[in-house]
Amino acid sequence: MPEIGMQCNNDSLSLSLLLRRGYRFSSGSDSRLRLWDIDSGCNTLVNFEAMRLQTSKPLQLAVTDDPSLVFIPCMSSIKAYNTWSGTTFQTFRGHYDHVNCCYYNSQDQELYTGSNDRQILVWSPSTPALTEMEDDDKRQEGFAADEDNWSD
Repeated sequence: MPEIGMQCNNDSLSLSLLLRRGYRFSSGSDSRLRLWDIDSGCNTLVNFEAMRLQTSKPLQLAVTDDPSLVFIPCMSSIKAYNTWSGTTFQTFRGHYDHVNCCYYNSQDQELYTGSNDRQILVWSPSTPALTEMEDDDKRQEGFAADEDNWSD
């Protein structure tokens, strides 16, 4: 499992480990996301763009397997940050209350988020990323697994 969310203490409310790479994320009451090198114990000083975090309770972060992106609940939205540059990759909006947790499913390329609005939302890419193992026919056909008769 590439990520673990837990409560640390009053100053650091969230912790997410990147087990394969030797790094961990933390966020705290100062609404700052930090990336730590586990071997040296030092902050990597990646300057993550500004965010507003709910500081009254712990939050669960999620990290992609590669780990190029970190997902963090920011009040009623979820922000995806580039792990190594700290820039905002995308903001997900859809919850009506504070988001508490995120989980990234790498097999289905889906992000699951839970909120105080008692909803669990599933976020998936508009077009799935095809692997080199899949047929070139699917690429040429404009394969769209997420489409159905209900889509706009």
